[in-house]
Amino acid sequence: MNRHSLRARLTLWYTVTLVVVLMLFAGDVLLVQQRLGLRRMDRELDTVEATLANVFREELRELDDPPTAAMEARNDIASLGPAIAILDRRGSPLAVQLNGLSLDELVPQGDRSPVRTVRAGGVAWRVHARAEQFGDVAATFVIARPLTDIAREQNEVREAVLVVIPLALLLAGLGGWWLASVGLRPVREMSRRAASIPLGGLEDLGAPPRDAELGQLARAFNGLVARLRSALQTQRQFMADASHELRTPVSVIRTAADVALSRDHREETEYREALAMTGAQARRLGRLVEDMLVLARADAGAYPLQPVDLYLSDVVEECRSLVDVLAAERGITVTSSGPRDVPVRGDEEL
Repeated sequence: MNRHSLRARLTLWYTVTLVVVLMLFAGDVLLVQQRLGLRRMDRELDTVEATLANVFREELRELDDPPTAAMEARNDIASLGPAIAILDRRGSPLAVQLNGLSLDELVPQGDRSPVRTVRAGGVAWRVHARAEQFGDVAATFVIARPLTDIAREQNEVREAVLVVIPLALLLAGLGGWWLASVGLRPVREMSRRAASIPLGGLEDLGAPPRDAELGQLARAFNGLVARLRSALQTQRQFMADASHELRTPVSVIRTAADVALSRDHREETEYREALAMTGAQARRLGRLVEDMLVLARADAGAYPLQPVDLYLSDVVEECRSLVDVLAAERGITVTSSGPRDVPVRGDEEL
């Protein structure tokens, strides 16, 4: 795969963008999953905390002894929470069930927040603390549960993400490569047809594709080919016109020289006339060359037209005088007739 090709770059950008989107999505999923897990656990701990407070109230009413009521309440709901503590107003434990944990780890000194996350025994715990007043008796109920279930759920989500994202990227990369190939197929076809156009041929790319952008590209190329075709036709016509214009003075010079040399002895005036004719035609050749340069500049748009008033009869008479020598060689007499002083407007140099 050529990494500089448009197809490769499109696929690469598409895949990189998808990687960023999927990573952001996976991070958001993990964050939402953690928040939902904590919210669910908070609701469960609130329920256990309220149940513990109600049981303690009932036991306190029956026994009228806070430590004993706390022990009975702890025993009644021991199965609802792995870590339970009932504290008096001074923070001293009335009844605890910590399963080997330290109370100071679950309830750090000076921390009075009702909901906290602490690390105890190498595990993260969610701790709820709730203070209640029962007449003259004040008690704080502490319920804690480890976050291992939430951590396990997050690990499962991470494992799923690590499996799904590479597969999604693989499928997306293959799909992006295929889509780029299909989308750029008209461009490759236009390139192939453009490369197959011979040097002398000016065929276009045919009907443009229906796609807006590719159709615009094909129309632009066809327009360029049409302009090249017009320029080439103009060049060919110019060369044909130049050959035609140059043929006449060259023929006149050759004929004048042949006539002058056809006899060994001629009068000086005849030689002078032949040389004068040759010089005139040579000057005409020079003017024709200059005129062709002017025409070339005019075709290229680099020559500003300077129209003036001309007479058509003067142009006709000049042309007639040029072919007199050729006509006389063949015994032909060329005359011009028609209205005189017919005005026209044009560039005298052209």
